[in-house]
Amino acid sequence: MMILGEEEMSKIVFLLIMVPDILLLNFFALFFPKLTREGIFFGVRIPYGFKELKEFKDLEREYKRNYALTMAIPTIILILVFFFASLGIIIKAILIYTYLILVAVFLNYYRVYRKVLEIKRESNWYEGKRQVVTVSLKRREDVKNYPSKLWFLIPLMLIVINVVITILRFPYLPDKIPLHYDINGQVDRWGDKAFSHFIPIFLVQVGLFAFLYLIYRLILKGKLSISPINPEKSQETNEMIKIISARLIIVLSIVQQLIFMITNLNMLLILNLNLMTNTIVALTLLTFLVILLFGIKIYSLIKHPLKNYPNDEIIERDDDEFWKMGLFYYNPDDPSLFVEKRMGIGWDFNYAHPIGKVTAIVILLTLVFSLIFILYLPI
Repeated sequence: MMILGEEEMSKIVFLLIMVPDILLLNFFALFFPKLTREGIFFGVRIPYGFKELKEFKDLEREYKRNYALTMAIPTIILILVFFFASLGIIIKAILIYTYLILVAVFLNYYRVYRKVLEIKRESNWYEGKRQVVTVSLKRREDVKNYPSKLWFLIPLMLIVINVVITILRFPYLPDKIPLHYDINGQVDRWGDKAFSHFIPIFLVQVGLFAFLYLIYRLILKGKLSISPINPEKSQETNEMIKIISARLIIVLSIVQQLIFMITNLNMLLILNLNLMTNTIVALTLLTFLVILLFGIKIYSLIKHPLKNYPNDEIIERDDDEFWKMGLFYYNPDDPSLFVEKRMGIGWDFNYAHPIGKVTAIVILLTLVFSLIFILYLPI
């Protein structure tokens, strides 16, 4: 019988944790261009139904093939690292590999994006057509059956309950309490009994609650495009997307607060480590399942069968000039701060808006400094 050492066991546990995430990331990277509205292909506005053209089908296959080839060598190296390197190197390799996925997606996407633009210029689809922008006269907040904000009382109550339990339990704690566990589930850091150890958890809970509630409100106020081909159906689809997205945010808010509460109950020595770990794993899997199901539902909605035909006189306005690289909306004449993403599902900033510009700088600096931190992470 082979007996595994502590290092080998830690690597196996880490492998079991990370492999599903890696596979999920690569899956979404491979099918990233499909997560978009019917009238958009690799960030370029095209007539509805034209995605079925053979040349576009070939480009879609080209993207998938190039992405797979691009990530083949990094993936092989990562597998070798798992087998032959220490746990510290494996952790750094995983983080770097995640950045490589983002780079591979962008480079291969941009290559096809340029080809689609060239096809569009040569085809003159918009010549002789009347370009139309369709807007809804309804207030963006007037969405029937939009989930009530009262649902957020549930995660709010979980925060309050967590604080109350901590206050009541604190006097009965021993002088030393566990503060951190290693990957094997052993306590590797103890601390003196102090209420200050619990405050960071409360602050993160409140911050996460406020962040998700803000997203819930932004979804309601977000601007979604309406197709001139079938505006009534498009408006109905937009409202359903908002409803489903809001429901997802509410579920995530409740589940995340439960995870923090369970973690805190372990620090309070109310739940043992095994029960805490199993419960958190179950809630994490539930989170992935919920995201997947809601994502599939939204994807099915944005693929509504609208089509243009060569003799159509009306066509949706060509707004490619406002979408830099087909990804980033930059329109100084649009007062909206949030707009529907052109690639992917959800909302993004209008980066011509002052707040959008500040956000872009913050995101860029965060990516740069996080990469520097990873590269210099001690192993």
